[in-house]
Order: sequence, then structure tokens, then C-alpha cells
Amino acid sequence: AQEESQSVMIVMLKEDLPRNEVAWWQWLLFIVCLGATLLSVNVQTFGVTLMTQQQMSVIPPEQMAQLAAKTVPTAAAIF
Repeated sequence: AQEESQSVMIVMLKEDLPRNEVAWWQWLLFIVCLGATLLSVNVQTFGVTLMTQQQMSVIPPEQMAQLAAKTVPTAAAIF
């Protein structure tokens, strides 16, 4: 309240406050999400493979630079 004659009172019940304990299903969800994260990071889709001479001769250098630039955000997120 901005004036002296006005006042504000906030009342909260103890049941409305967050608990410090973690439920079993939250631990289970955490473990499942952590496992999915670890598996997805180690998938071969992020693996680096060498280009053959035949592939390099087909793709123009400008397009190779664009493809390399698209991998930068993923590489930054992994490291």
C-alpha cells in the first residue's frame, strides 16, 4: 500500500509452502531423463565421418562451408 492508512496482509498456509523432500516418482523421472540424455549424446548421429574424394568432388566448397556452419551450435552444446 502506498498510503499510510492502507495496509496489506499476506497469509499463507503451511501446506502451501514447498516441501524439501523429493517424491519417489520425481527421482524415477530424474533417472529416466538422465539415462535418455546420456544415451542420446552417445548416439552415432553425432559421430564425425571423413568425406571421400567422390563426395568432395560433388559438393561445391560454398555448400561444404554452409554444412560445417550448421554443426557449430550442436558442437557448442555438447562441449
